[in-house]
This record gives sequence, C-alpha cells and structure tokens, in this order.
Amino acid sequence: ATAEIAKTLGVEVKFYGGKLLGARYKGFADSLADYVLLMDSDQVLPEGSLARLTALIEDTDPDMVILEETSYRTDTLTERMYALDRALVHDHFEYNVSPEHGVLLPRLFRRSLLAEAFANIDEALYPVVTAHDHAIIYYECRQLSDDVRMLEAAMFHQEPPTLTATFHHFVSYGSNVWSFEHLHAYEALIRAKMAGRNRGLLRTPQVRRVATLPLLLSKFAGYHYGYRKASRANR
Repeated sequence: ATAEIAKTLGVEVKFYGGKLLGARYKGFADSLADYVLLMDSDQVLPEGSLARLTALIEDTDPDMVILEETSYRTDTLTERMYALDRALVHDHFEYNVSPEHGVLLPRLFRRSLLAEAFANIDEALYPVVTAHDHAIIYYECRQLSDDVRMLEAAMFHQEPPTLTATFHHFVSYGSNVWSFEHLHAYEALIRAKMAGRNRGLLRTPQVRRVATLPLLLSKFAGYHYGYRKASRANR
C-alpha cells in the first residue's frame, strides 16, 4: 500500500508501465532537487537517516552515497545469513564498491551526474531491464566520478525469509537478464560482476563466509536457472 500511504501524506505518486530501469529514469527525469535517492520497495529508512544524509551532503558535497544496509528482520536462519552477508560485504568496502566486481550500490546521486549517466544508456533498455538496472546506472556514473561516500547504519532491507524464496527471487533476475543480454548491452559488466562475487569469497575469513554459503548458492542457482529457462523458451 506504499502508493496510497504516500498520497495521504501529500506525496506526488507517478506510475510507469515498463521495467525498473525505465521507472528509475522517470523518477529522475521528473525530479527537481539537486540529489536523487533511489529506493526499492523492500527497503526501510530508520528514523534519522535522512537528517544524517542531509548533514553528510552539507559537509562533503558528494557525488554518490552508499547507505549501509542491514537486515530488517533476523527471525529466520535465512534472514540471519543475509545479515551476516551484508556485514561481510561492508567489511570489504574498498573491494565491493567496484561497479564491475563489487555488490555495493549508491542510493543517493547528484542529479547532474545521473543526467550524464542516463544520457549514455540506450533508451531501448528502459522498458525491459529489471535485473542489474541499478548496477548499470552506477557503472555509468563511475565512468564520470570516483566520489563515493558511505553513510553507516542508514537503511534496513527486507529479505526473503527462506532459501526457497531466495531461489525464486533470483530466478526472476536471471530470466530478465536474458531479455536484454541478447542485445549485447552490458554483457561484459554482468559477467564481470558474477565472476567478481566468486573471487570475493576468498577475501573474507573462511568460517564467517562458510556460514553464508547456502544463501550464496541459492542465489547463484536461481539466477542461472532463470537465465537458462528464459534462453530455452526464446530459442
């Protein structure tokens, strides 16, 4: 009920009929502020996050800001694995901030930087790209600027509660990647990110990383199953 709640608070709500990349572009294009915050429906801002983010903007004048995430709930074993995985990712910030090999994505962007980045993205991708949409935006922004900051403890993420739910979640990602990868758009970026995540396993203490392996394997299996399923269906 996000849209209805927003309307009761006087927020202007706009809808987009395509996929996520196009929705992000529409939100950016209709915005007026100097900074744009890209949030997803499974994310929650803790009280005080926007005030701290505003202070960071005033103090550092950043181009991009990563909002450090932690799991919204840790009731199930899978949710606890997600929480540990996110902590490990942030422990290796310098590695994971890479647009090609890392997994961290800025949520706040300077509007002028986003304008240049979107101008370099083929508009044909806007209505079809869901998986890696944010990574594509970040990749283009990093071609223009290396100014990436992080705000600690700034965002909650609502996780799939089970490994089965995680698997099906990533099946949809893999299926969507096929829909635009066959256009040869950002194929190298996507392959680098998958390979980079695997190499990143070697950068963390073994005991802590082993605890998250079931989660990573569920993501990997779902992603590749979805990709291959879409590939066979469209031959």
